[in-house]
Amino acid sequence: MATAKQLTKSFAFLQAVFPRDLTPAMTEVYLRALDDLTDEQLEFATGRAIRACKFFPTPSELREFSGAKPTVDVDEVLRHIDHLGTYHPNAGHLRPSASTVAQSLGAGIGAAYASVGADGLFSDNETTKDIARRAFSAELAKAPPAETARFLIGASRALPPAVRPALAAGDEPKGPQWGTVNKVAGALRANRPTIVDD
Repeated sequence: MATAKQLTKSFAFLQAVFPRDLTPAMTEVYLRALDDLTDEQLEFATGRAIRACKFFPTPSELREFSGAKPTVDVDEVLRHIDHLGTYHPNAGHLRPSASTVAQSLGAGIGAAYASVGADGLFSDNETTKDIARRAFSAELAKAPPAETARFLIGASRALPPAVRPALAAGDEPKGPQWGTVNKVAGALRANRPTIVDD
């Protein structure tokens, strides 16, 4: 994970080369989209962006420049699978069948679920669960990208389309769901990054 110091340093370099004021919401989106990169990956991506881009790079461009491959959020996939289950008064929560998962989430995810099995994925034994999750993750990598696109790390945290016009106008999103985003981004704006040599 990239440290706050490296994120600040990278934003400072990018803003020095591509003069642009980032709104608080945009800053938060960048932070969330890049939160799984290492310091080295972010530093490498910043250097490549400075050499290759004509405009301030998007989070996806920085991710591409970093060499990081999109990662499927296995926890999010398992939450969706778990919600497909049913409740039976005598037996409790029943896990969904592989065909139900394939119908709802796609054949590739259904095949990964069928190959590993619900017993291991939702086991009470942590060792069994960990082994099953690793196998499930490896099988998910074989699923078509179109099926797993909504489960990529960062995909569920993107800004909703309704906010994009407000961001284009430079306004901050309003409402209780944006309170934390505005506070974090406001704190980042107050401590505007400066270039620091280590």
